[in-house]
Amino acid sequence: MQHWISIIEASFLGFKVLPYFNNFKKRIIRSPKFYFSDTGLAAWLLNIRQADSIWSSYMNGALFENLIMSEIHKFINNNGLHTQIYFYKDSNDLECDCIIEWDSKLYLIEIKSAQTIKKELYANLLKFKKLERNVDKLYLIYGGDKNYKLTDINVISWKNVCQAMKEIFVK
Repeated sequence: MQHWISIIEASFLGFKVLPYFNNFKKRIIRSPKFYFSDTGLAAWLLNIRQADSIWSSYMNGALFENLIMSEIHKFINNNGLHTQIYFYKDSNDLECDCIIEWDSKLYLIEIKSAQTIKKELYANLLKFKKLERNVDKLYLIYGGDKNYKLTDINVISWKNVCQAMKEIFVK
């Protein structure tokens, strides 16, 4: 299996995201996550043949996360930025989908396919922020259409991922 993953990476059809770990006392997950550069290919491999079928698929959330992560990855690479994307997950299920370390600061991104915002969608962002002091901004990228700001969280429509990346990297 690892052989196939390395072929997919060498062909630029997919990429790994490494786990973020600092001096947290919790046990963390250390295996990398893998994303496809083309979400359509990922859907095809999951035997999803019609675009409308994605919404009813049990893999909807994973495919949405794959789409957003691939857009973030493309933005970083296409702009020649030298940084790494991370994720965080510990044994207590505290999870952050995407962590970008830039200019000695951390930018936390939670990715949810939901089209309406509920507190449980961003609760882990707030918990993670309490553990790590170098957090600059929190983002929730969701399946809805509007951008707005909650108290500490920038809620960004999936259509505006590049806008969020520009906020992080271009100052």
